[in-house]
Amino acid sequence: MDTTDRARLLRVYPVLRELPAVLLTKVEEAAKPVLAPAGERLFGEGSPCTHYPLLIEGVIHVSKTSPDGHEILLYHVDPGESCVITVLALLGDRSYPAVG
Repeated sequence: MDTTDRARLLRVYPVLRELPAVLLTKVEEAAKPVLAPAGERLFGEGSPCTHYPLLIEGVIHVSKTSPDGHEILLYHVDPGESCVITVLALLGDRSYPAVG
């Protein structure tokens, strides 16, 4: 992660500044920037949850499809926010129960 990416990450997620240097370095080493065009799905219902998104810019729309095929918007993830579905999937060692 270069210094510009690090500065952006710490600006959007200021809580990371409170991490010990060793842990912050591990977060930076694990961080893999992804550039996704608007409308592209980052995860799908039933897909394995293997990463935690640290959203720097844009919005993730998290939704679920009803039994009759209608899309139900659950919430938005904005920069600096947490994706609840991802937290639950990672902690429970489960696949994604929604799309985003």
